[in-house]
Amino acid sequence: MTRFWTGVALAAALTVAPPMPAPAQPPQPSIQQQFDAASAALDAHDWAEAVRGYEALEARIRNSRTLAIARTRRATALVELGRIEEAATLLRDSLPALSAEDSSLYADRVTGFTALGQIAESRLDYDEAQRRYRQASDIPVPDDRKLPALRGLIQTQLFGNAEGALRDADAALRAVAASSPGNQPLQAKFHTLRGRALLNLGRFAEAQAELELAMRQLGDLTLRADINDLVARSDLAIAALLAGDGDRARRYLAYTGAGRLQRGAINPYSFNLPPCGGDLSPDDVAVVQLGIADDGRVTYAMPIYASRQGAVALAFARAARDWAFYPRPAGEVPSLLRAAVRIEMRCSDLADPDGDVEDGSTLLPRLIAFDRAWAQTIDANLARPTAAVRASLAEAEADAAGEAGRHGALPLLLILANRGDVTFVERTAFLRRALALAASDRAPDEVIAAIAIAAGRPQVPRVWIGNRARPDAPDYDTILAYPEVRLSPRITAMIRLAQARRFYYDRDDDRALLAASGAIRALPDRAPTDPLLQQARQLLVVVNADRGDMNAARAAHQAMGPGAPRCGLLPRHRRDSAGSSDFPDEALRWGFEGWGVNELALTPQGEVALARTVMAYPPFVFGQAARRVAGRTRHEPTYVPDGAACTYDRQAVRFVLPG
Repeated sequence: MTRFWTGVALAAALTVAPPMPAPAQPPQPSIQQQFDAASAALDAHDWAEAVRGYEALEARIRNSRTLAIARTRRATALVELGRIEEAATLLRDSLPALSAEDSSLYADRVTGFTALGQIAESRLDYDEAQRRYRQASDIPVPDDRKLPALRGLIQTQLFGNAEGALRDADAALRAVAASSPGNQPLQAKFHTLRGRALLNLGRFAEAQAELELAMRQLGDLTLRADINDLVARSDLAIAALLAGDGDRARRYLAYTGAGRLQRGAINPYSFNLPPCGGDLSPDDVAVVQLGIADDGRVTYAMPIYASRQGAVALAFARAARDWAFYPRPAGEVPSLLRAAVRIEMRCSDLADPDGDVEDGSTLLPRLIAFDRAWAQTIDANLARPTAAVRASLAEAEADAAGEAGRHGALPLLLILANRGDVTFVERTAFLRRALALAASDRAPDEVIAAIAIAAGRPQVPRVWIGNRARPDAPDYDTILAYPEVRLSPRITAMIRLAQARRFYYDRDDDRALLAASGAIRALPDRAPTDPLLQQARQLLVVVNADRGDMNAARAAHQAMGPGAPRCGLLPRHRRDSAGSSDFPDEALRWGFEGWGVNELALTPQGEVALARTVMAYPPFVFGQAARRVAGRTRHEPTYVPDGAACTYDRQAVRFVLPG
């Protein structure tokens, strides 16, 4: 009873009690207070908070001059966050409103033009970047306010005007000495850039001395390092290697972490190299620095060294920014080491890719290549948790109007199909839904064929069993029966061609001939120069050559017509020979691991006529050893009309320490 009446009394008390006054709201900060807070966040390099602060401030500002200042500063923070397009739009609107005659706006104009230079630099438009950085550096403000613009000027002149970069590095060092005489890390940054200019002028010994000074200013060789330490040590290792000081070079390299990863791996799965010819010679070599995200995407590409001045360096960097690395091992590499990965690069003598659609790992890159809207959806969702991607997929599929299917659900289905925490049954279901959606939305035939092959894979690991068919081979008969495939002669031909290649490389020549002939029959009305027809006939050339029937191989080649390439498909691999003695002694002594990728020119008899290293990691360590291994590779004989060697293949050689 007591508890009962107590409850009633409390209820009554609540009923008759006067209402509580609402809590007092804190007064809204003034516009000046908001402006000061956002500017403080910008000065503290808290870019996200600066963006939030300026966005909130802009909603209250009515003065056009003040609004232009706020937007210019917000654009600076957006550049640092990688939100380049937003920053560029803001700067196009805000900079013209900052009068060049108003000295109180000089600092903000320097900030704005420097940001435009950074945007152009990130796009590898170095001519535009230099113009913007020069605009910033010509404004009469204290030298320390110009240092970011001077940094950009030096970097973007390294490959077209290295002498100018050297002069600007000297000017920047004088400015640092005057404005920050005790700031050794800042001095080291510009000594590093000065050393890089000397490196690109071919003055390797001077570059090494300059970069050693930068390293000492950063605290010398220690086990503790930030991004500035890693960059300076890596530049120093390149200079020492090119100066012929191999022992010091490998010591410096050891302190960058490159080649000594405790976990994870830096292995590209999707990459292109600029073709040799025009501005690029097979002897040209460059070192490009990449940032690699958790999911394996390249976040930026920046040239560091090129063997000669001109267009060489930027050609390699532009190719590398579209690469992708295997996500799982790359994501396990510490983020600091992924922030500045250096790759040695050369141009490619290989013909254009042959259009093989068999590898399901290329689904997302293929989608990105065909439509920018798909690319935007992929970029926005690739790094999100699986649960969040599932939720986005449900929203996209529920929205039956507009472009939701084409630019929403399809890339999300492919992202989920590539997730490790998705079951095989779910993966197959995602791919089948993606296939139907791709067909209904008239996606490119190459995309539809790639999805179909991925959907037809069995749930088994990728392994070889001698020379027999791999147990992970797709079920091509089932794939060819998919309605999305059956109703399209061209997609049918693509699937038949992928099947023929699989049979060929599994040494099942009879079925390879049947599948290749089936691909040709699927395209009866195509022009003789149709790429699919040409690829199928090239396959007939190599299969017949491997069977020893050179007459049939010659006839298949002649059927391609006068435009037939003299070098066809890659002949089958026969054997190679690699052992512990191939591991470079210096790399073994320093505990380095890495890889080299070679392009092989093969004689019609299948012997290696030439091996060129076109990619290597770390730079200048494993290339020579990789070429030695490649030189012992043997392939099956093939048919070449003139009997000369052909560049057919890329061969990757990995150097892995035991344990």
